[in-house]
Amino acid sequence: MPGLHPLWSATLTGPVFAQPTLASGVLVDDGTGTGNQVPVDLVYAVDLGGTVSALNARNGTFVWQDQLPAIPITCTDFPGLQVGIAGTPTIDKPNNRL
Repeated sequence: MPGLHPLWSATLTGPVFAQPTLASGVLVDDGTGTGNQVPVDLVYAVDLGGTVSALNARNGTFVWQDQLPAIPITCTDFPGLQVGIAGTPTIDKPNNRL
């Protein structure tokens, strides 16, 4: 569409097949060491290596990353002969889960 342009980009640890997911108002540590939390809009992105990343939707900075196990496979279409996460994350707000 005319007028659209990227606000930021991020380099993840592996190839991405899934769409990113946006969650508004997620409480995250404010970084002061006081335990205070502030609401932040997060983009969750996952990759085939099994890494889950949460990025600040405003500027693309990484808030956190976690490595989940990847499954060994024999298909040479996937790097490293393993598959991590190929599906889009779903947000379960009532249970505070991704």
